[in-house]
Amino acid sequence: MQTLKTSLGLALVATVLVPFVTLSAYAATIVAAAMIAP
Repeated sequence: MQTLKTSLGLALVATVLVPFVTLSAYAATIVAAAMIAP
């Protein structure tokens, strides 16, 4: 039962983190492009 709870917890964390990481990478790309561009 504990294993199932841990799996659900990890799935929930992944569901929350994936969009956040994607947005962070997207923002970092924009910032890098803005810095490189004159």
